[in-house]
Amino acid sequence: MKNETVVAVVTLIVLAAIVFAVVQIYPAIGLAGLRDIAIIILVLESFIVTLLLAIVVVLLWQLVTMLKKEIKPVLASARQTADTVKGTTTFVSDGLVAPLIKAYSLSSGVLGTFRGLIRKMGRKGGKSHVR
Repeated sequence: MKNETVVAVVTLIVLAAIVFAVVQIYPAIGLAGLRDIAIIILVLESFIVTLLLAIVVVLLWQLVTMLKKEIKPVLASARQTADTVKGTTTFVSDGLVAPLIKAYSLSSGVLGTFRGLIRKMGRKGGKSHVR
């Protein structure tokens, strides 16, 4: 930060010295001539800035166009992948998980029934070993 301030002050001093030297060396030009030169420099600067801005706008337009062309296939691929995942989960759910849940619930029901019967029989005929 300190170096930048020093550079800015030195630059201003150098520019002031150049303006003073031009006025002293060419007194006929005077301040009106310096004004005209400054106007010409500002016009050239404005032209260059406008040209660069136009280039940036064109490049942004090309970028947006390219992104539109590139994103459509990517979105289509993502949609296809999502559909594949959805189909796979449906297949696994219907073909593996649902029958497994049914089998587990059936076996739990049968086991519960046997436990109940054994307890009932154990009360009539003695102690039961099943808990």
